[in-house]
Amino acid sequence: MKAREGAALVSEQEALQSHFDSIVATVTQDAEQLARLSPRERWRQAVAEAGRLLEGSRGRDEDEIRQTVADDIAQRQGDPMLHRPDTLF
Repeated sequence: MKAREGAALVSEQEALQSHFDSIVATVTQDAEQLARLSPRERWRQAVAEAGRLLEGSRGRDEDEIRQTVADDIAQRQGDPMLHRPDTLF
């Protein structure tokens, strides 16, 4: 925050709170939509996301890239569906 006191501080706080609330609403909506997916739709979505992750990765060979992406997802406690062997193909 840049403002230290007065109306500028209140205004900046309100803007930050509004931005935070919009992020929370988006994440909540995404989680609710994900919960409504069938297992097959969920798997297809995970395969598409895995493909996007692999496209943006560079490495010596394809197996190394897949292992690196899977390890990173697991380490960050990401979506378990993404680091399954049948998803990162």
